[in-house]
Amino acid sequence: MSLNELKMTDEVLAPKASIKINYDGPTPSAAINIIKTLGKKYFRVPSKFWYEDKFTFVDIGSKVELYAEWNARTKFDRYTKYRFRLIYHMFEDKKTKEGNFYLTIRPTIETKFSYRNVLERLFYLIFMKMFYYKQRRNYMDELKKWTLDFKEAMLNAFGTNVKEDLEGV
Repeated sequence: MSLNELKMTDEVLAPKASIKINYDGPTPSAAINIIKTLGKKYFRVPSKFWYEDKFTFVDIGSKVELYAEWNARTKFDRYTKYRFRLIYHMFEDKKTKEGNFYLTIRPTIETKFSYRNVLERLFYLIFMKMFYYKQRRNYMDELKKWTLDFKEAMLNAFGTNVKEDLEGV
């Protein structure tokens, strides 16, 4: 008998999906190392669960463009896992080292129950409503706190040259 899945995915920063940070100033290329270091600290994801999905480096005459996407994924428990998606897009002048970058942070949480028949599905739905919902809500609050702490750390690391777009909070 095959297993079916009951899957719920939520945006942690609902009603919006993400937080955006915009930086304009000297050496935006230094942000890539800061993002990785702070990300591992605040998102509590071991290095082996960080994935670099896309990395593009383009040398455009006097400017350099860099685009990177990372996904950090790990589990809270048997049923629930979380994912942080970071999108980094940087432009820098080769001579002056001035430029800008845009960072988008999008955390999601996914809960999945496997079932074989209608009775198991009904059991998981009741289990979710009566017992697991509060635990899942606590996970979402914790992820939101981690994301906001990471955002604050980024704002502190880059000082007054950072503007934040509060989409998602």
